[in-house]
Amino acid sequence: MNYADLSIRPKGDLEGTLLAAKRLGYLAVALEGTEEGVNLPNNDVSRGLLVARRRTFIVDEASDLESLMSRVPSGVIVSVAPMDYKAYRRAALHKRVDIIRLLPESHVRPDKETKHLFSQRGGGAVEVSLRPLINGDVGELRYVYDVVSRSYRIGLRLAIVSDAENKFELWHPLQVVSLLVSLGFPTDFAISSLTSSPGFILSRRGAAHLKGASPQGS
Repeated sequence: MNYADLSIRPKGDLEGTLLAAKRLGYLAVALEGTEEGVNLPNNDVSRGLLVARRRTFIVDEASDLESLMSRVPSGVIVSVAPMDYKAYRRAALHKRVDIIRLLPESHVRPDKETKHLFSQRGGGAVEVSLRPLINGDVGELRYVYDVVSRSYRIGLRLAIVSDAENKFELWHPLQVVSLLVSLGFPTDFAISSLTSSPGFILSRRGAAHLKGASPQGS
């Protein structure tokens, strides 16, 4: 199975983190905060691992989304975290936005309108970070369950990401699948959150599509 973690935020030892991701079985990762001028690790470390770049923007109804999107190179994955529903609708409809990130503090959650807006511009995806679970707060697990559950019921593509800052914060793909299955979600849906859904996002930025479970959602 080919897995992807589309949000790694390394703070030091980038090569070690990428090597660990590769050993865990990931085929692709996306790095937050690496600009076009920054050299990625040499091929000896990342060979067999697709390394993409990504940018995340936190926006509200007053944000100039068009201006923000115009600054991002075409090959970079764009994730938008809306803080209100007006910004959410605009981001879901914007063709340059690859992923909608739903934050616990925003109270914005997936709804049927999301699928409708995604379908108008050729598809989209929602992402959920497992990083809040590091704190061991039961409330954070409720947040993860809520977003995943709504995405599943509506039929949205869902990408699960780690936001790992080092190799010790990476999740093994089977841990992620087991977590979602233990929460009551079908195995194929859990697998798609690490395979076909991130594969769809990568394909939007010109990368090869990941092989895995059948595509889920719009």
